[in-house]
Amino acid sequence: FNVTVTDNGVIKTYVATVNTAGNAWTATIPATDATALANGTATVSAQVTDSNGNTASATPQTVTVAETGPTLTIAPVDGNNVINAAEAAAGVALSGTVSGVAAGSLFNVTVTDNGVIKTYVATVNGAGTGWSATIPASDATALANGTATVSAQVTDASGNQASASQTVTVAETGPTVTIAVVEGNNVINAPLPDPRLGESLSGSVDGTLD
Repeated sequence: FNVTVTDNGVIKTYVATVNTAGNAWTATIPATDATALANGTATVSAQVTDSNGNTASATPQTVTVAETGPTLTIAPVDGNNVINAAEAAAGVALSGTVSGVAAGSLFNVTVTDNGVIKTYVATVNGAGTGWSATIPASDATALANGTATVSAQVTDASGNQASASQTVTVAETGPTVTIAVVEGNNVINAPLPDPRLGESLSGSVDGTLD
């Protein structure tokens, strides 16, 4: 027998098959049709006729079609996707945009760094347009230098999901600098070795400098 789906004025018909026990039936809306359904309300109807010409109609089922899912982005972490030592010590703010989920709702953000995964709770703002979370200083300062990945996923009320990820450079080991002993004993006497050149200062440095 046939099953019809009415959606936004469009009617599609599908063939239902009765099981061997004669007490249940199944039919399938193919993916091409299902993904083409318009958001809103659709109606599923079915009618069966027996060998004697008697007809029975099922009570139509009203179905909500909600195929437009949420959206999610992750903003550049600390503005440039680099976490340095000072930023880590202050705690690292995470944020981004979101749509399609309720204001004030919560979801998880994960940070994967050198095989270690940490999870933080993100809060959607009152307008339902953005979200924020924080990597606490205790976790941020423990990040290994290299590349970390920030990932997030949200699910709307209809079960639709959206995800996003961001690659972040962790560079918390800064440069080093020393000053050598001036004149071998940290004493500058007169006359200078060469009055035209002044006093020479030196030392060591390690790390990339701007």
